[in-house]
Amino acid sequence: MLIWALIDSLARRFSTSSLTPVQAATLLFTLWTMFFGPLYTVAPILALCLGLMLVPRGDPRFLGLRRSGLPTPAAPEDSRT
Repeated sequence: MLIWALIDSLARRFSTSSLTPVQAATLLFTLWTMFFGPLYTVAPILALCLGLMLVPRGDPRFLGLRRSGLPTPAAPEDSRT
């Protein structure tokens, strides 16, 4: 399941040109270690890779956040009713 999620995320990011070199290197190292190494050695890098790959860039839920991490204030409502 994890391998499928990572490969799906790779395909989506590659098709939208939002894959960074750090993400690609981390993903390739993680997949290589998952196939040819024991699970206890891949656990730390797997956590990092999942964090990098599964949070979508440009997600509308995160576009309203400022760099400080605080949500942007909503526009004031019209008080005329």
